Amino acid sequence: MKKFLVLALVSLLFSGLPGCKKTETNNYTPGANKDKYKGTAIVVIRYYEYNPYTGQDEFIEEKEYHYKTSVFINPPMVLDGVSETNAFGLQIYPDRSGNESEEGHVDFSSCIIVNDILVGKVLLQYWNYSLNGDKISGTLTDNHIAESAASNILWAWDEVAGIKMIMPFYMANGTSLTGTISAHAVELTISGQSTDTYRKFTCTINAVSQ
Repeated sequence: MKKFLVLALVSLLFSGLPGCKKTETNNYTPGANKDKYKGTAIVVIRYYEYNPYTGQDEFIEEKEYHYKTSVFINPPMVLDGVSETNAFGLQIYPDRSGNESEEGHVDFSSCIIVNDILVGKVLLQYWNYSLNGDKISGTLTDNHIAESAASNILWAWDEVAGIKMIMPFYMANGTSLTGTISAHAVELTISGQSTDTYRKFTCTINAVSQ
């Protein structure tokens, strides 16, 4: 009888433990809360220039950049009843304190709200993406250059009057996003080119929840 009671007690204790934290990860819903991740970005940029004699773009050099970055996953943006169509908002910003020149930095926003001097506040969506399990995939569908509101930017060098300067290059429509998202970590890859096609890049991000 005592042996039975001990076994019953042990069984009760284990059944009452908040045991499978694993299910919390499996049930993670991006956008249900405001989540922040911190980690590193590795950016590879291949630089090209136009050769007027051949009519072709010619490769100049490839450079690799490493820096700290932050990833923010938030509920979809909403303005006056109009909502971002993605299931969650996604923003990625570099830690600029470690690289004040900005070279190699990538700024990413799925959607923002801007203040237009004529019509007031406007919601602008840039990216369309979907989540299948923990896998994300999507595309930059509208960089909103026409509205002078580009927010997805690659910072790279350009030569102006014989002087190299770090300039913002807007990502071209068609730039891709792939990776995985969980409650504990994100692994993302952004691949594409600048609108002038002379800066082709891949940005790989690994970050953990804060």
